Parts: sequence; structure tokens; C-alpha cells
Amino acid sequence: MSNNKHEILLYTQEDGVALLTLNRPKSYNALKVELINWIIMENQINVGILDNIKSLEMANSLLKSNRIRTTLYTIYTFFPLGLYYQIIQITNMYFILITILALIPSISSIAPFSAIVPVVFVIFFSLIFDWYDDYKRYRSDK
Repeated sequence: MSNNKHEILLYTQEDGVALLTLNRPKSYNALKVELINWIIMENQINVGILDNIKSLEMANSLLKSNRIRTTLYTIYTFFPLGLYYQIIQITNMYFILITILALIPSISSIAPFSAIVPVVFVIFFSLIFDWYDDYKRYRSDK
């Protein structure tokens, strides 16, 4: 930030809270450690955000990033959420119901194995496709 000179248009401080209005491009509007550094070091302004923070690294951990995540799943939620999204589809619900009925020997005319395998096959490959689509979203986020 030190090589980019920005003009402070307005500075007010009330009840220990500083309000700064900066003349700078819109692409620099995120509050980052570099901006805090520039405000504090180059302008000798006591902003108050670092009063209880010992280092700028700690300040960086407190600030939110502008990173966008378009993925639906994380590593921990892929299997439970993916399985849930597959089960709530109407067609999969129908075939799961047929499979459950096939497990009851008194009303079923087919072997349970022949009813379970197609449902597991469809859900498994649907999960693989969901994972691949989510992986492509993850790669595009980077």
C-alpha cells in the first residue's frame, strides 16, 4: 500500500471508533492488513482496531477474506450431504422403496440382492458425478 498514495478525505473519531473516508479505487475496498498498516504507519492515525491486538498477523486472522467458494461440499460433508441429496430425489426414493419391499420375503418375488445392486450402483455413480462437478467448481474458485 505504501507505493499507492491514497488521500484521506474525511477522518472522524467518536467514542473510540474511527471513521475514515479514503479516495481510492473500488478494487481496493477490502479491509486488509496492508490497508491497516498504511493507515497506522504512514498517517500516524490511531484507528483503534489494533489496541488489543499484539501483532498484524493476529489482525489478519480476525479479518474476513473476500474469497468466494462456489462448491457445494467440503471434504467432511461430501458423503453425508451427497447421499442425502441422492436419497431425496423422487426417482431414487421410488427405487429405494422398491428395494425395501424386496427385502420382505412374503411380498417379494425377486432376490433382495437383485433389487439392492441397481440402487447402490445408481447412487454410487451419481455421487461420483457430483464429486466431479464439485471438484470442477473448486478448481474454478482458485
